[in-house]
Parts: sequence; C-alpha cells; structure tokens
Amino acid sequence: MRAVGAGQCHADRFSVRWAGGWLVQVASGEGRLSLVVVRGWPTPQPPRWDSILVGGSAAAGRLGPEIILYATHAPAGVGVVDWERFGLRGWYGRVTAPSGGGYAPPMPGWRVGAPVWMLAVATGAAPCAWGAARLIRRRQRAAPNACPRCGYDVRATPDRCPECGAAPAAATAQH
Repeated sequence: MRAVGAGQCHADRFSVRWAGGWLVQVASGEGRLSLVVVRGWPTPQPPRWDSILVGGSAAAGRLGPEIILYATHAPAGVGVVDWERFGLRGWYGRVTAPSGGGYAPPMPGWRVGAPVWMLAVATGAAPCAWGAARLIRRRQRAAPNACPRCGYDVRATPDRCPECGAAPAAATAQH
C-alpha cells in the first residue's frame, strides 16, 4: 500500500461502452462513489480500469474518456444542471465529447455521486431489516405448547421434541 500525502487521494474509474452507444462509468475518490451514464456515446470504449494518485482536482480529467459538460464552441444544446440533495451530488442534461478536432453531437447523460458511508448504511439496512422481521415473525409464531426450535406441537411429548430432538425450555426447567 502506497502512502498518500496531505491533499492527495487515490482515484479509480471503471469505464465501459455497451452496445447501442451507452457509456457507463463508475468512479471513486475522496470518499465518494459516482455513477455516470451517457446515451449515444460516439467512440468505442473497451472496458478499462484506471487508478491514479490525485493531488487536487487537476488530474481527475486524465481518467477514462473525456465527457464535456460545457464548452465555448460546443454544439447548441450542450449543458447540464448541477444538483445536490441529502448528501448526494450530480448533474443531468446534454453532454458532448471530443471527436476529430471538433465535438460530437449532444448526448443525454446524468451523474450521481454519494459518500461511501451513505452507501454502506444503505446496503446494510436491508439485511438488518430482514433479520429483525424474521425475529419478530418467529416470536409471533411461537405457541405456548410448541418447540422453540422448529414449532412442532410438543403437548404429547413435553420432555423432548419428536421432530428435531430439542428439549423445550419448560421441560429443562422442571428437572
């Protein structure tokens, strides 16, 4: 693992162009994860992974294909709207790319970025909710004369469950 100096971070980006001209990028850096999608991308993009040390934002443009959000001589209709809500940041609108000394026609695209901690909480919430719901259902299903392990009716055999072999708590407390 390489040491990172003050004001520097590692930036990673994975780019791929799918059939039909969709450009999809997943990028991480400075504690954020971003997803960029552009429809109608003009140039073939082989799947590629880049990783560089970024000292500020000057080196960020060297990763992956260049997506131009605003340009002086770009075709009419190129421009995006930036937004930020609840810690998420992004843009949407029409973008372009360098193409043979000029610019490609405007293409619709969007980007959304989130802090890594927010994604960790969001992906951890579903398993926690599932586990809590399962525990609540199990407690609601437990009948007074049922085996706590499998739910089998143990009124006829109070000392041991004939289904799974577990000794009910009431039977072990009596001995």
